[in-house]
Amino acid sequence: MRSVIEKRRAGLGAAGLLLAMAAAAAAQPSPTTLVYPPWSHCYGLHRVDQTHLTLRAGFQHRFDDPQGLCALKLAAKDDTTTSRDDDELTVFGVNSGQNEIIYNTSLVSIAFYGRAGSGVGQFDHPIGVSADRAGHVVVADTGNDRLHVLQYGADDRLHHLRFIAGSVDGARLQGPTGVALDGGEIYVTDPPHHRLLVFDLEGGLRRVLRPEKDGRPLLHEPFAVAVIRGHEELNFFGDDFLAVTDSAHARLWKLDRTGQPFAVRRLQQVAQGAHELYFVAVDYYGNVWCTDRSGRLHKFDHELGYLLSIGRPGHGDFEFDAPRGIGLYRRFGQIFVSERQGAQYLWIGTDVFTPSVAGLRALPGGLWQGTVRYFLTEYAYVSLDLVDENGHTRVALQPSTWIGPGAVTRQVEFRTDGAAGPLRVRVEAVPTYSSRKVLKVEKRTQPLALGAAAGSR
Repeated sequence: MRSVIEKRRAGLGAAGLLLAMAAAAAAQPSPTTLVYPPWSHCYGLHRVDQTHLTLRAGFQHRFDDPQGLCALKLAAKDDTTTSRDDDELTVFGVNSGQNEIIYNTSLVSIAFYGRAGSGVGQFDHPIGVSADRAGHVVVADTGNDRLHVLQYGADDRLHHLRFIAGSVDGARLQGPTGVALDGGEIYVTDPPHHRLLVFDLEGGLRRVLRPEKDGRPLLHEPFAVAVIRGHEELNFFGDDFLAVTDSAHARLWKLDRTGQPFAVRRLQQVAQGAHELYFVAVDYYGNVWCTDRSGRLHKFDHELGYLLSIGRPGHGDFEFDAPRGIGLYRRFGQIFVSERQGAQYLWIGTDVFTPSVAGLRALPGGLWQGTVRYFLTEYAYVSLDLVDENGHTRVALQPSTWIGPGAVTRQVEFRTDGAAGPLRVRVEAVPTYSSRKVLKVEKRTQPLALGAAAGSR
């Protein structure tokens, strides 16, 4: 078992256009695909480190190999008479090197559960954690070859309910790393046996997910798992799938509930320099997010098409210090990322890359026609306008329209109405999550060569 832990810790035509634009997007910094919450929301505390932990808990606690993370609104913490507290979440994080769970009991208070050992309330290098609104918290107690099922109590403490361990289909659950709790079902990775197991909260086995091809397992030592179910309210497309990383963090799978594959993406299909696909989360639109301890987050659409990579290594804004776990609250697009020595809090925004106009030509009657192209990183309301050099709108080309991420093309026709000076197309995008209140992205094309196009008729 120790070798498993140590390995973990050491550890296309039209498609051508999409890939080219995605590559261009990946090569640029992306400060608005994710944004920091406004000061009034978090009092400027969008990143915590050892200093913050010491101030809150004294010198007896330290960040030591943080791993899995989850974030949600607990029913017990929800004041149903108001919506003002709906974005105030409880975040559970695994502090693996200290064999404990760190969680917040309010906006300003934190608590701890666990210590080293094999008994009740004890862990041996835990990795993953997941929770549900009813307050069930499930921890992948990796070194003890078990799941530790807890209950969040009215006293703001975690209480032991049961262990889930033992043999399934003739093979013992061994070194679980990833865990996801959804709809009363616990999904857990069982790396040495190349499978996922699905239990109920009482520990009863529901399913064994071990997809095969020609008698050989498709999964190889699965590490992390995230789930989105079709019946969930916070699920725009009604998606029903599992996202799983495996093969020494080199692959990302999209599986159905029986374990059969919808799609797979390999590390070499991601941005150049990508190091790994580590922990995973699924958002409201079914987009899949993966952490990469080299200092980035990788984002895929709900069909598992690669979109872009975000961030770079470091300790500054929009930099990540060996990011690990990722917790995502789908309702408001809130993201929490654990790092080597702390954690970050961000909101999902949107961004526009490489706007251009192609195929510009004059039509009879004073009309012009062309194709607007750009790359969008997140679902957003997008408008197109023809603007002059001062940014004043001369022609509205497209009203605010809900558009999904990826390479976008839109044919437009317009009259210049005698406007003097260089004209450009402005692409304006407003996100759909909470960040819409603080973010509007505007990008412009190069000046349109209207005279040259007219002369070429």
